Amino acid sequence: MRTTLIRLWIQVTADKKKFGVLCILAIAVLLFWARLLIVSRIEKTAYADTTANSPDEDTEGTSDRRVYPVIRVAMDDRPMRDPFVISDWYFPKTTEVDPNPPDLSKTVFDVPEDPEVIRARRRERFQSLVDDLTLNAVLQEGVAVIDDETYRLDEQVPGGELLFRLVELRQRSVVLEIEGEQFELNMKLGG
Repeated sequence: MRTTLIRLWIQVTADKKKFGVLCILAIAVLLFWARLLIVSRIEKTAYADTTANSPDEDTEGTSDRRVYPVIRVAMDDRPMRDPFVISDWYFPKTTEVDPNPPDLSKTVFDVPEDPEVIRARRRERFQSLVDDLTLNAVLQEGVAVIDDETYRLDEQVPGGELLFRLVELRQRSVVLEIEGEQFELNMKLGG
């Protein structure tokens, strides 16, 4: 018998796969065995049997059962607090926000500008860009020479970082348009 066990042990340990399976099976069996021991020895402290809780019945025939008094707990119809409200105890508010803050005086920069003032400032900026352009010539073929470049009607004329549109040719001037505003560019007199 002893030689049979030794031969079996040598066969099992010679192959790594068989030995690994044997070890895993041994561990699983030990775990299940321990679980069965623990689960079978749990003390049972609560009973759902209604006869054990009723003090009115005669308990002479049931000497192994204990009689527990019935304790009634009165519960409110509604909860004492809303579970969806953030607790001020755990999350206190740092500062109260006043819904009607006092009216602070406005500084010069906070005063809203009049639309006419804004329009005048924009027109002045466009006029300065037009004044930087030089009208060299107006030709009868519907061509104008501005800053030594040739432009036809409805073409874009660069003026600084903006583009003006050439809308009209006159004898000694042209009319440029941007954002609905029209500006006249005159030919300079003299040489």
